[in-house]
Amino acid sequence: MDDQVTGVPDPAPIRLRFDRTRKVIGAPLDDAQILAALARLQLVTHPLDAQSVEVAVPSHRFDLRIEEDLIEEVARLHGYDRLPVRPPMAPAVMRGGEEGRRRLIDIKRLVAAQDFQEVINYSFVDGQTDQMLTGIPAIRLLNPIAQTMDVMRTTLWGGMLGTLRSNLNRRASRIRLFESGRAFLADASRESGPLQIKGIDQPMRLAMLAAGPAAPEQWGTPTRAVDFFDLKAHLAVLLGSRPVRYEAALHPALHPGRSARMLLGGQMLGWIGELHPAHQRSLDLPGPVMLAEVDLAPLLQSDIPVFMPVSRFPPSIRDIALVVDQSIPAARIDGHLRSIAASNPAAKCVRNIRLFDEYRGKGLENKEKSLAFRIWMQDTERTLEEAEVNAAVDSLVSGLARQFNARLR
Repeated sequence: MDDQVTGVPDPAPIRLRFDRTRKVIGAPLDDAQILAALARLQLVTHPLDAQSVEVAVPSHRFDLRIEEDLIEEVARLHGYDRLPVRPPMAPAVMRGGEEGRRRLIDIKRLVAAQDFQEVINYSFVDGQTDQMLTGIPAIRLLNPIAQTMDVMRTTLWGGMLGTLRSNLNRRASRIRLFESGRAFLADASRESGPLQIKGIDQPMRLAMLAAGPAAPEQWGTPTRAVDFFDLKAHLAVLLGSRPVRYEAALHPALHPGRSARMLLGGQMLGWIGELHPAHQRSLDLPGPVMLAEVDLAPLLQSDIPVFMPVSRFPPSIRDIALVVDQSIPAARIDGHLRSIAASNPAAKCVRNIRLFDEYRGKGLENKEKSLAFRIWMQDTERTLEEAEVNAAVDSLVSGLARQFNARLR
């Protein structure tokens, strides 16, 4: 038998520095201990100078290529259990939190406290479902991991509806889900940055889903399905006293008569409504599903409390019934009343405005409705006079008459 071996690797020698070894291992090893560890591995060493040696690496030790490989072997033979344990030394500076900003975990806790379960879905979703829910062209993946994960999501609803179906298949009847995460939208104006890809907008959003009975089954409350106003009440807990306006509007994913856009300070905040019946049938869902999705950035901003003295004087309360066109939402009337109270000096005593009644029918034209508002007026230094109260109410009514052609009923 003739055994010929060719192409045997000839590894280059490695320089090992004693000081470098001690620094990386973090143990006070002397030169003799380092050389003894290398000798136990049958590695031949040749001194280069007083602080380093050259190590000849045999061909069968293909795992030794750089100086750090040799240092690892020295540490292993010295014993990991013998290495000193030292806490890392670094300056610890406490960063002050912004008083006007909430943490995401605080938002999640508010939602979870209302009996919602957090879910984390893939950012890859089915292109057909995403297109059905938003009507927005999605960003396609060049190499999707599955046929049903071929695009980046433009809404969080797609993944949550998939989670809903999975729970329904396992006989869950009352389902409350929420998710926070990014949506991915094509936007040519976006520039690249440390956390940003050119041409892609990645807004953070919070989505909520409710299906099944409005409350757990019990003897004290009749069973009914969850509706639009149940989910709106859950959102109100997150929004607090922020002046969010709801406007009836159409959305591809939502019921035409049970959907609304949410506006905060005139800017788009999100959507809320019931899943479109056609989508409910296509997804084979047994009942109505309530959905909401809002941008997280405005929710993370919090109003800083401002001290206001409590008045010792009794308030003056007036009720006004205004006749307006049926096409004008009550929210617009309410918002305009509040803007008048904030800007008109005659109405500076107005403290609160609340809609408490709506009437349509006999005594009004076919396209008219009556909205009744209760107005609280109060001063912190004295009791208001009748003339001041009348002037404040007149300023509100005249402002609505100019803006909406409203009249007192």
